[in-house]
Amino acid sequence: MAINSHVSASRWLGAGLLTSIVFVGAILGLLMGLDLDDEVLRLLQWIEAQGLWAPVLFVMLMAAVVVLLLPGVLLTTGAGFVFGVVVGSVCVVVGTTLDAAIAFLIARHLFGRRAARYVLEHPKLQLLDSELGPRGSQLVLFTRLVPFFPGKLSNYFFGLTSVSLRGFA
Repeated sequence: MAINSHVSASRWLGAGLLTSIVFVGAILGLLMGLDLDDEVLRLLQWIEAQGLWAPVLFVMLMAAVVVLLLPGVLLTTGAGFVFGVVVGSVCVVVGTTLDAAIAFLIARHLFGRRAARYVLEHPKLQLLDSELGPRGSQLVLFTRLVPFFPGKLSNYFFGLTSVSLRGFA
């Protein structure tokens, strides 16, 4: 019985990974096809020209990307070109962490108990929520380390669970 559940989990994970890769590829193809990559480059050039305000503006732009669930791959790679590798990495990490916390708080306080009840009515999600209490920060960290995991959606999901903001951040 344990072998069958392991095989099922492996197939589900493989299908999820493949779906994620196809989705990211489609989004990038759409961005390139619509020449939105040129618009992102112009936006990054404008941010770079703002001097001392550039990092603040970049973090605010990352907030919009994370909260609105937009693809940010061009911005995160562009940060290295605008600010250099070290400062660009710091801007991306600070921006995405701050913005993930904003998405978490939006889910926790604006979506309300009704949305949380809907999510937690499912038995598997109830089990996950009960496990999150003592180990919430570990699970959040694990989801951040898994490539192609829908991290932006998980910001909202964790806001509907019993994970504390401190554990989430």
